[in-house]
Amino acid sequence: MPELEDTHHQILMEYNKVLDVLSEGFGYLAENISQEAPPEAQRIFLDILHAFERLSKSHEYLTDLFGGGNLLDDFREIILLLSEWFHRPTNSEKRELLVKSVIPCYENWKNRVQQIVRPYIIH
Repeated sequence: MPELEDTHHQILMEYNKVLDVLSEGFGYLAENISQEAPPEAQRIFLDILHAFERLSKSHEYLTDLFGGGNLLDDFREIILLLSEWFHRPTNSEKRELLVKSVIPCYENWKNRVQQIVRPYIIH
């Protein structure tokens, strides 16, 4: 495992934090989105979108570490799944999208990414 520059180490630490925060956000939405979803649900969804944007911006620094395109291709697939949110008119349809498609795909991807990232950030 090659040594990382301090900048890359910091990027990986932040990246890993964002991965965990996204899991929490998805969990909140899965539990709380309903016909009468609380106002926080929309804010959490927007926070999730911003977190994905942050991850995406980090990928230019992490491409070599991720070794090829599979993880980045899978990231794009999650984004495409998540974009379906805007085509689901009801909260129950949005919840179903999250629970059956987005969250399982995201958690699988996150676990694979963390297997790569954690050895660099855990001392």
